[in-house]
Amino acid sequence: MPNTHDGVAQSPTLANMYRTIWRTTSRDQGLLIVLSLAVAILASAPLKFQQLVVNSMVYTSDLTKHAWLCAGFFTAILLGALLKFALNYKRSVLGERAIRILRERLYGNYVVDTSTSAQDLPTRGTFVTMLNSEAEAVGSFAGIAISAPLMLIGTLLSIIGFIMISQPLLGIVAIAVIAPQAIVVTAIQTRINKRVGERVQAMRDACDRLSGSDLKMTEAEIIDDFAEIFSVRCRIYFLKQFVKLILRSMSAIGAVGFLFMGGWLVMEGRTDVGTVVASLAGLTKIEGPWRELIGFFRAASTVRVQYGMLVKAEPPAVVSVRHE
Repeated sequence: MPNTHDGVAQSPTLANMYRTIWRTTSRDQGLLIVLSLAVAILASAPLKFQQLVVNSMVYTSDLTKHAWLCAGFFTAILLGALLKFALNYKRSVLGERAIRILRERLYGNYVVDTSTSAQDLPTRGTFVTMLNSEAEAVGSFAGIAISAPLMLIGTLLSIIGFIMISQPLLGIVAIAVIAPQAIVVTAIQTRINKRVGERVQAMRDACDRLSGSDLKMTEAEIIDDFAEIFSVRCRIYFLKQFVKLILRSMSAIGAVGFLFMGGWLVMEGRTDVGTVVASLAGLTKIEGPWRELIGFFRAASTVRVQYGMLVKAEPPAVVSVRHE
């Protein structure tokens, strides 16, 4: 099969991709930004109520106050869930709208270029792949491009801020748990990006051969393309699972260290049980948005490769997208 292209080297920067996304979806991003900030700000509210509820059980006997604190705890959780529902729904709708616009633009440009016999047009098989899976991957990313990192980073800051204010030493432990993970993810993601470019190109090659007039003549090459896609995907899966193994190991070490530090602080009388319980819950709660943020970084890196290959194959189709 033909040599695969290096998708990483040919991809535009994330800044270029984000400029295109903002130009295309700016009118819809405002509400997503507001909802993301609201979710992030409220992330630490349940932890505060949990701290108060636990201390109420341990140190007081006022059942009425305890009941009101439990009601506040439930309200904070429910409000956060409702905001996330609205945010995720709006993201999905925006992503689908971006997919439709991108497909319409790709198709419109291809028809015009074909009728004018433009040079260096993608083959029909490559174009079908671009219109199908590649356009869907790039378009759907528009829904989360801004709101996802804003919400996730804001949530992390909100929770870590709560822990730092409640007990600075526990906050330092929380930071020490997640900081090294960022280095590991960044280092391995570069290798994954290269594999993504190879996979996309192999799929395009297979589709090109499938659109040929004589399938028997190209049967061996198509089988080779499928084998290449399988091999590349297996390498990608290995790298992803390897990252997860490292991150889980780091999280386990952090949780044990957090419990040890929290127990020592309680024994020394430097904090209360409610603070340790709420902070431990906060550390556990950090893992969710942290994993999602890592997933977003992977998605952004992958989409950047696919976006770059779309731009290279059909520049006007991506660069000139307009918002409806």
